[in-house]
Amino acid sequence: MDQPGEGAFQGKTLLELTQDPANLDVRVWNAFYEALDVDVTHRGSLPFRVWQLYDEMVACVARKDTARFLATAGALAHYVGDACQPLHVSQWHHGRNEREKPVHSIYEDGMLQLRVVDFLQGLNAGLDGKRVSGTVEGGRGAAELMVDLMRATFETLSPLEIIEAFNAKDGRDRKPHMWEVLL
Repeated sequence: MDQPGEGAFQGKTLLELTQDPANLDVRVWNAFYEALDVDVTHRGSLPFRVWQLYDEMVACVARKDTARFLATAGALAHYVGDACQPLHVSQWHHGRNEREKPVHSIYEDGMLQLRVVDFLQGLNAGLDGKRVSGTVEGGRGAAELMVDLMRATFETLSPLEIIEAFNAKDGRDRKPHMWEVLL
């Protein structure tokens, strides 16, 4: 979502392109990735997958297929979780070089394992009194919300901030330092 394009997309990222909802289109995204010469197996498609899963859940309700609905909802939840992880939707997924490659697992797993109880208490406190609001209309609406979530994620915490925190310390000091400066 943060990788600058080339060719017709020169200097524009998917985050920028999707400010125009018309660019939330598989053809636009494929053209973007083709301009970068990205293999089809490595092209980001999270909003479209959410769109697909949302539509499948609606179809499951119509068919009264509870088991498939629940399985699809679980897959959808995974994609939503990925959308709010800065490194998941970034060109810096595994850092900028070989030395930074562990940043992803340390940020998502290592830090949490270090302070799981603190994390869950903070999460519960943050959710206290919150209510669900709004509705989603259709798979496209779900996809648009995922792009909005990814954009908000980057505004909250950039992938480069995570990498900088990772690089600031090493050894046993790394995870506690990352916890302190990132959460």
